[in-house]
Formats: sequence, structure tokens, C-alpha cells
Amino acid sequence: MKKQQVKTMLLIFTTFISLIIIGTFSTILINNSKKEPEKTIGYDTMYGNLPLPITPNATISLTMHNTVDLTNINSPIDVFEIDTSNPYFPSLQLAENLAKHLQFENIISDEDFSLYSSTDTYANLEYHKDLGSINISFDPQSASQHEELLDEQKALLNSTEKLKELNIWPYQETYEPTFKYYDLVDNEFYETTEKEEASLVGVNFRQTIDDYPLTSSHSLSGEVEVFINLSAEITKIHYNYRPIKNEASATYPTITGKQALDRINTGLSEYLLQYGGIPSRSLTIQVVIVAYQIQLNDQQYLQPVYIFEGTDNNEQRVTLIVPAIEEEYLIKNP
Repeated sequence: MKKQQVKTMLLIFTTFISLIIIGTFSTILINNSKKEPEKTIGYDTMYGNLPLPITPNATISLTMHNTVDLTNINSPIDVFEIDTSNPYFPSLQLAENLAKHLQFENIISDEDFSLYSSTDTYANLEYHKDLGSINISFDPQSASQHEELLDEQKALLNSTEKLKELNIWPYQETYEPTFKYYDLVDNEFYETTEKEEASLVGVNFRQTIDDYPLTSSHSLSGEVEVFINLSAEITKIHYNYRPIKNEASATYPTITGKQALDRINTGLSEYLLQYGGIPSRSLTIQVVIVAYQIQLNDQQYLQPVYIFEGTDNNEQRVTLIVPAIEEEYLIKNP
């Protein structure tokens, strides 16, 4: 009888231990299945590590305006390849076609830089391969101070017509126009918020990708900017259009708005001061947006960035651009 009791107790003990092991193993499997999606969402990082989309140049301490809520600001994960074969991409061939249309003569012809000029006026066209940029100056000295600038709708119409006339109107529906005003100071134009004192209006065009606009550190604006003076004349065109390969895109892990703020505090941001000079260490940020960054350095990909806009101690407008891609996927500049 005692032997039978021992066998029974041993069987019960063995069964109990087995149930504990099975339960523990099942719990581990369930927990792992819950945690796995947090580790990876299935990013397709097929472009490998990406060039840093900015030139880090300052470590700043920020004060956020009470209307800025970083918890509601997040970056897209898509990265797009630029289509340099697109006929609207600013290539040497497009520059040559424009010069021919404008009847400009070739002054300098080089793979990296070409200059074309009018024989009758100061008008000229510059092509910069490394910047992916074409700049046209029609009559930079003709602005007068006794007339009024065109209203925005008329300036938009004139700019659109001019770009179409030159066969460099690349947009369909996914673009947005914005306007900037410039004042003439010592023969240089500086952006101003005082429209009545402005000597130029700049009409900016930029495509939007999934409602995110393109922006440029170089012009603090979009892809294409048309300048119109007080005599209603178009004086300049900056052309930095970036067509993308819609059929080819990758996805990368990105940081949050709060993490972008941390990057500014550690120096991984580009500080853009409207009038140059020494960067202030104390800034107040009023606006934070997400955009795709236009780079002027043999750019291959469009990647998302956070843009912090505000003012410094002198009430000058300041812009900070922060990469949105996680740092391990970025190639740091030497």
C-alpha cells in the first residue's frame, strides 16, 4: 500500500511540474509574440545608410512657446530616390535648352558649372551640377521704389506663366505656393515681414509628398522661387526641382518630435540665421513642422526632417533643421 501511495504521489508531483513548465513556456511565447512588433515594423532600408541631410553647426538651448505641442508631431518613414533622368530635373541638358530658348550665349561650359549670358543685357543663366540647381537672372538692377508690388494672386499667375513659357513648369496637382517679401539693403535683398517696405516678392513653388512639403536650407523655401520687382518684372528664378521615383521608395525608422528637440541640444542640427552673423544661444521656438529636405550636394534621396522656427534675442527669425531618420542609419559628415 505504501508503494502504491508513493507511486501516486510521484505521478502527481511529476504532472504538477510538467504543468508549471508548460505554463511558463506558453507565457514566454505569448510575451515574445507581443513584444516582437515593437522591435521591428518591417522597415525596408534598401538604400543603406543615408547621407546626413544637414550641416550641423551649433548647439542651442531652446525655449518652446506654449502653443507648440511636440507630442502631436511625428515624421513619415518614407525615403524617396530622386529621378535624375526626369526631363524637369535641373540637368546640363535642361540648362542648355533654357539658354537656347532665352537666346543666351555660352560663356563657360563645364561638366560641373556652365554660364550663359545675354549679349544685350545683364541677363544670365548659371548651371551648378553639384548643387542640382539652375539660376536665371533677367534684370537684377531694374527694381524701382516708386511703384507697388503685385498682389499675391497676380504674382502667382505671372510666375506660373513665366515658368510655363520657359518649359520648366513641372507640377501637376501635388504642389503648394507660398510667398516671401524682400527689402533692398546695400544692394542685397533680405527677407522682411513688412510688405509695404518690400522691393521684391518671391513666389515659391514646392511639391508635397503625402502632404509633407519640400524645403531647402539654401533658400529657406521650396524648389522653385520666382522673384518679381516693383515694376512687375520677373528678375530671377531659382530652380531646384526634385522629381522622385514613385515606384521606388524605402522606409526607415524615424525619431519623434521630442527626440528631435534632444538632437538640437546635442548639436545635431543646422542653424539658419536670416542675416548671418553669430548664432544666439537662446531661442524661442514658435512653429515645428515636418518636411522633406532639398540638399544642394549631389543629392540622391529625399528624406524627412524636423524644422524648428522661432526668434533669437534680437527678434531675428531663426530656423533649425533636424534629421528625422534614426542616427544609426545616417552617415556622419567627416
